[in-house]
Amino acid sequence: MLKMKVFPSFLPWLWLTIVATFSITTLATTSITRPGCESRCGNINIPYPFGIGLDGACSLDNPYIIDCRASFEPPKPFLVSNNNNLEIIDISITGQMRIRNFLATRCYEQGEVVASQSNTTAVINLNPLPLVFSDTANKFTVIGCDDLAVTADGEGHVSGCIATCTTLVDVLNYDNSCSGIGCCQTAIPKGLTIIATALNSLNNHTNVSDFNSCSAAFLAEESKFTFNAADIANQTALVDRTMDSVPVVLDWFVGANETCHQAQQRPSRSGYACQDNTNCTDFDGGSTSGYRCNCLPGYQGNPYLSPGCTDISITGQMRIRNILATRCYQQGEVVASKSNTAALIDLNPLPLVFSDTANKFTVIGCDDLAVTGDNESHISGCIATCTTLEDVHDYNNSCSGIGCCQTAIPKGLTIIATALTSLNNHTNVSDFNLCSAAFLAEESKFTFNAADLANQTALVDRTMDSVPVVLEWFVGVNETCHQARQTSSRSGYACQDNTNCTDFDGGSISGYRCDCLPGYQGNPYLSPGCTEATLSAQSYEYEEIVSYHKQRTLLLVRKYQT
Repeated sequence: MLKMKVFPSFLPWLWLTIVATFSITTLATTSITRPGCESRCGNINIPYPFGIGLDGACSLDNPYIIDCRASFEPPKPFLVSNNNNLEIIDISITGQMRIRNFLATRCYEQGEVVASQSNTTAVINLNPLPLVFSDTANKFTVIGCDDLAVTADGEGHVSGCIATCTTLVDVLNYDNSCSGIGCCQTAIPKGLTIIATALNSLNNHTNVSDFNSCSAAFLAEESKFTFNAADIANQTALVDRTMDSVPVVLDWFVGANETCHQAQQRPSRSGYACQDNTNCTDFDGGSTSGYRCNCLPGYQGNPYLSPGCTDISITGQMRIRNILATRCYQQGEVVASKSNTAALIDLNPLPLVFSDTANKFTVIGCDDLAVTGDNESHISGCIATCTTLEDVHDYNNSCSGIGCCQTAIPKGLTIIATALTSLNNHTNVSDFNLCSAAFLAEESKFTFNAADLANQTALVDRTMDSVPVVLEWFVGVNETCHQARQTSSRSGYACQDNTNCTDFDGGSISGYRCDCLPGYQGNPYLSPGCTEATLSAQSYEYEEIVSYHKQRTLLLVRKYQT
């Protein structure tokens, strides 16, 4: 078992590190556009990679150009496509866009179509834009009592349904239900880029003309449309309501016909859209492919916009400056002045654990073994070896055991005690690797470089400056959400209004966290709680967040010192 000593001087160091971490964290309003570009067209936010301006200077590429038409009051944004009348209602940075709806309509009088009140076909063509109709958010919808409609894309992908009824009483019995009586809905295939809707009648409404003379068919965001029996009798109101408040949802992506892996393999990653602190996810659009970028957990911002996403801390993670175990050799002997063969980080008794998902235990060297653990026999370790420098160059940027190894750590650690040693005192690799290092590292922030083997000073400086250790913080030590809520008058329960409480699983350590409800923003721990978010870029109150965590941490430090 590892022998370790808890240094009383550690907590003041951790406190200063925490304060420094909060001091440099940016929590200001997040930019959503390129510098110098308009972020809004009228009342609608236009986040990059989309951009306002037909010259394309504010967008990622031509397909992402937005035409902001000032002829409207307020101005309205439109897609530049085969359909120049595709009006944008909303663009989400997570990959969805909503556009104003189009309906196919058909009215009858004495069994004949009334042309002036009918638009029997409706076409929305997204080509060649990086957009597809969402097959999960939309439903193809038909309103009527004697009607059949189909929608197709010209590639053999067809959806359709039939809406019927015999009396108005039938419809009233199924009010608010789109189950075939007066209203039907059906799914659409994945990856459609064209929706061509054709609407027809089974019997020209001759049997239902006394209460239903018109019908309609359209694609609709399912969650935004509720059938009303009045829709059968009042087509004008149905059309107006659908146009105003029932959009069509589109899924957008970048890197048309390119996966994350393909985009990342480009020289210097040129053209790769995802910026720092982001995840890349392949977009599955059926026959259409691409990828999307998202901020890493604990980060916020526009993942497509340089420099990338920034740490928001309020989600439950904290980053502290790193501490490394190092060991240098000369003629088979340890050079004590250049070595720190053990490194300790002790979080007790703070409400913190080392993140087992964001960190990896890392060893750099060609003849080296290191282990890390706590005083509860939770131990991780790995071995890094190589025989020649050429071996390492073959595995440059890869931490796979040749010059660099990485391994996971157990969940819920509150102490990391690292011990570093050598297999053969570097006697066989001394001509190109005299020193080694071991440390815990945020995996996404560390990339092994063959030069790390020859230049320990540069490795240590780089790791200390830009490769932090990620901690998970929580409230309510050894208390679940349920237990905290059961206290008298909820005294001590940390989650404020408009929040969710989530139990924190820290292995042998438990607690809980608070998050704003969907559609709300702010600090969920501060009274009065989270407030309803607007479509503008979300921001957090920097001073409040810093104050909250400083107060809680300082109390715990004082408790420990006494």
